[in-house]
This record gives sequence, structure tokens and C-alpha cells, in this order.
Amino acid sequence: MATADPAVPTTGHHPNTPAPTLQPRRSNAARPVSVLVDGMDLTGKTTLTRLLVEELQTTGLRVLHHRGCLAEHHPQRRWLERTVPGHRPASSRLNAAFIASAILDGPLPGVLDDTRLDVIVQESYVDRAVAYGVAAGNWPAARWATRHPELFPRFDLALITRAAHAVRLRRMAGRTRADGVDAATVADAAFESRFYRALDEMVRRHRRVRRIDTNATAPERAAGEAADLVRQLTAARAATSRGPAW
Repeated sequence: MATADPAVPTTGHHPNTPAPTLQPRRSNAARPVSVLVDGMDLTGKTTLTRLLVEELQTTGLRVLHHRGCLAEHHPQRRWLERTVPGHRPASSRLNAAFIASAILDGPLPGVLDDTRLDVIVQESYVDRAVAYGVAAGNWPAARWATRHPELFPRFDLALITRAAHAVRLRRMAGRTRADGVDAATVADAAFESRFYRALDEMVRRHRRVRRIDTNATAPERAAGEAADLVRQLTAARAATSRGPAW
């Protein structure tokens, strides 16, 4: 299997992986294609992200599997990463901090500007934080964000994973190390409908949106279909950046 350029990390903000050194902000034509994989817990986000990255790398594309803040030097990063994902307290204040951090991602140079890459695959982002804040307590910052999705960074493609409540319950029972967020999202069947109503409001800002039922569609098939679309987008962007042939 072909791999990404060894100088380009395939996972962002991992303790053993250096962050990429970013170039100055460029036009859309010179930037990598950005893909967001998001959805509720226990819907297969991580599996789909991993398979998509592997599939794209087989064709020689330079791919970054990224999590967390998009900005290279984000002023809130250290404070936000004090807590462990999945074990953070259900807090309106913390939820507001994550939402504010995503607004700051917009004007700051970050991974979406790294011209050494062909594709950025972001596993979860503010979309999920907003949906969680609405579903968990209809918290003010989350409620406000659903009315102003245009203030947050846009992705070229958003892949939204979903699975029925009964399916998520079975997946929860099969996990040996389920966390508090997993438990909270399956404890109340109505949580899912509140979550996805808010998520639908957030994802409308993205350039393309695909919704994937991970119970009805095998992860390998979903990743393959998504990879085909991403390859089309990278080819179109490369053609645009080259300009017309004279």
C-alpha cells in the first residue's frame, strides 16, 4: 500500500507526531481538500475515518488524519486539552469554550492551509460539540451556534455518520472501555433526535454533505464511496490550481 509523504504526519496533535509546519494562507485552489467525519458516539466515526485515510493513501495522496483545533498556534489549545475526550464533565462553560475555539480557527492559519498536503480528514469538530450542547442541556452557546453556522470553518465535504439507537446500544454493550459520553448518549433515546436536529443546522455551511447509516452500509463500502468523491475533488482542485493550458 502506498503511503503519504513520510515528512507529512498522518495524525494531528499526537504526542509522538510533530505538527506540520504551515505555509502562509493561500487561495482555495492551492489548499488541500478538507473532509470532516462527524456524528454521534458509537456511529463508526473513527472506523470510517481510518478506512478513508487508508483508501486515499493507496492512490498516493498525501493525507493528514487530524483531530482537535485547526489553527497551528491556537491560544486555547493547552487549556482545552487539559481534559481527556470522553471523560470531560457535562459543562455549559466547557462547551462554550470549544465553540469559541472553533470561531478562532477561522482567521488563524492552520492545517487547512498546509499546501504540502492533498487531503485533510478531520475526525469530529465543532459540529458535534454544538449538537451535544443542544442535546445535553440546550446550552446557550450551542443554541446560539446553530443560528450562526456561517461563523465556523467550512469543509469541502462533510461525512455524517448515524446509527439507530438500538444499534448503538449493542455497540455500547460490546465495548470494554466505554466512556461517560458514550453512556450519556445512549441513556436517553430522545438524545439522538435532539443531537441530529442541531447537527443538521451546523452542517449546512459545508460545501457538500453526505449522510451515512453505518448499520445499513458496510464501513469498507462507505469509505470506498467517500474516497471516490474525495479523489474527484482533489483532481478538480489540482486542475484549478494549474490554470488553463495555453
